[in-house]
Amino acid sequence: MVTTLHHASSHATGAKDGAAQAEYRKLPAVDALLQEPAILLLASQYGQAQITDRLRDLLTQTRQAIAAGQRAPERTQWAELLATELAATTQPSLRAVINATGVLIHTNLGRAPLSRAACEAVAQIAGGYNNLEYNLIAGERGSRYDHARALLCELTGAEDATGSGFFSVPFAGAASSSDSPAK
Repeated sequence: MVTTLHHASSHATGAKDGAAQAEYRKLPAVDALLQEPAILLLASQYGQAQITDRLRDLLTQTRQAIAAGQRAPERTQWAELLATELAATTQPSLRAVINATGVLIHTNLGRAPLSRAACEAVAQIAGGYNNLEYNLIAGERGSRYDHARALLCELTGAEDATGSGFFSVPFAGAASSSDSPAK
């Protein structure tokens, strides 16, 4: 009787191992997956290196799942699994949120949103080459600060707004001297 139980137990373990081995044999090679039309399309969007890395990660996860008793995905499921993995791993870390805190300029929420006009201006300039450090009038290298210097002086009443000193402005409450210009 003991021999029969032992034999049944060995048979069950052998069947389980055999089932796992059958699932492992279903796993495709990375090179074979890279030839699938849907995966080739993903590679054109995300790049070959990222696709290869994610496929290797998925195969590793699948091997672990098989070891835990799960089944391997069907060959037709790999492109969908890869697309899901890519969507999850390539998600930008910065996301739009709703500020329901009651604080208009919130440090943790990106401070104050830009106006639509400001966003459009940034998109127009940032979408191509620009003269950030090039003086178009002189035809030579310029300073990135030139673009904001006059605006900052006008806005703040500063005499100048340059480089690392940024700008010097007399602030209310700051120590004043009798020869400080009145603003």
